[in-house]
Amino acid sequence: MNQKRRKSENAFDVSLPDSFSLLNQNQEPINNESYKEMFFKCQNEILKIIARKTGFDLSVLTIATVKSETLSKKRMIYIENNLKDILNNCLRKTDQVLVNFKSNAILSIVLPGTHIDNINIVIDKINDTIADSGLFSDNIFLFNYYSLHKNSVAS
Repeated sequence: MNQKRRKSENAFDVSLPDSFSLLNQNQEPINNESYKEMFFKCQNEILKIIARKTGFDLSVLTIATVKSETLSKKRMIYIENNLKDILNNCLRKTDQVLVNFKSNAILSIVLPGTHIDNINIVIDKINDTIADSGLFSDNIFLFNYYSLHKNSVAS
């Protein structure tokens, strides 16, 4: 049976920004940091659209190290790799851990379904898991957070 396909009324119309390309304006390949930044921005835009249309909260938590400018590149890589392993053990499968493209932060965590008023629950869980790992000294990390989409009622 030959049926015509039509666009579902419930389908998300998600279009990526014109800047989403693997080439820069000079038609040269973009570097890894630019790609990470672009991916992060595009991913957040897509998630914001979905959050708005489906009505879930969407928050971002960034983790930075205290005085990161004084740490060697080797130490930063050690911290980043071990922190990613720790986070994989304490976060939900829907949470996205991304290496941050900003120099002052190590990782960004996109938290679908997490209201900004509940972000301290996530921070406490991460701090407990870090302490249990015994890999880092106390107070090495700084947490910052913001909401990409907030419903009017906390979850």
